[in-house]
Amino acid sequence: MTDEQRAENLALYERYRTPPKEALKEITGGRLKGMTDISPMWRIQALTEAFGACGAGWWLECIERWTEDFGEEMACFVTLALYYRYKTKEGEERRAVIQGTGGAMLLAKEKNGLHADDEAYKKAWTDAISSCCKQLGIGADVYWGAGSKYTTTEKTIHPSLVEKLRAKFIEYKIDEKAVCERYGLQKLDDLTDEKYKALYAEWDEVRATLSGLNG
Repeated sequence: MTDEQRAENLALYERYRTPPKEALKEITGGRLKGMTDISPMWRIQALTEAFGACGAGWWLECIERWTEDFGEEMACFVTLALYYRYKTKEGEERRAVIQGTGGAMLLAKEKNGLHADDEAYKKAWTDAISSCCKQLGIGADVYWGAGSKYTTTEKTIHPSLVEKLRAKFIEYKIDEKAVCERYGLQKLDDLTDEKYKALYAEWDEVRATLSGLNG
């Protein structure tokens, strides 16, 4: 690859890798307290600036949405397809697509009992957009840098979810050890929220490639 080709491939990445200071916000509560988050509207601005207005230059399609319960609590997940138009060096217009999965707590156990969040799916949608944007390099410096919510130690999923996964592995004869190797885990109990989302987004592929390996 020539330097010119590399620069061309990284053009979008380099253009939007560093969010402006006004787009960065310190997380002040919860397990991510003290970490940095990126404003969702800055991502929308970056996509619009790069590809055109939403609905014309870029648009979203909901591929799947589902819920997972663990104990009394429940989380919701959304997988989106982000489509965008671009032009080749020859001026030919083409279309590309990226998929991303996001999630949020729909029903959470709090001090005063269970709390249902009526904006949970909106949060999951926003999270899925951020996952798509990350693949384009939008906000890359935050994902790379120390102090972001993506470089801190992530919270592992609830033990009851781990047992539910194990039950599914047994049902579909999926090798747990192979799953752990695929997602860089020493054991399934180390599965983080982010990797849990990835596992479900890639469930069909996991079933196809890792079933029957344990004999």
